[in-house]
Amino acid sequence: RSVAAAAAAGLGSNAVMWASLYSVATTGGGLPAGPFGVVGLVEGVSYLLVVGLAGAALYGKVSTGSGLPFLSEARGERPGGLLGAAEGLSCLSV
Repeated sequence: RSVAAAAAAGLGSNAVMWASLYSVATTGGGLPAGPFGVVGLVEGVSYLLVVGLAGAALYGKVSTGSGLPFLSEARGERPGGLLGAAEGLSCLSV
């Protein structure tokens, strides 16, 4: 379950980050803050998650040679394709 949650968070964060970057490119500013600053908060957390996923992937590559799927293999689960997609997008984004 935690691997699926990490994959969903990673893919969602990448989508928010790329929407923010598109907004910066077209308007000169990030996403609007939204009510109570919730959109701005999600935007900031998304950037942190993308950088965190890329850092975790780098750590996994250096220590085990396999990137993020080591998280699921350590629990005896098979590696998820969505987690690999989130890892790849995060590394490309950084």
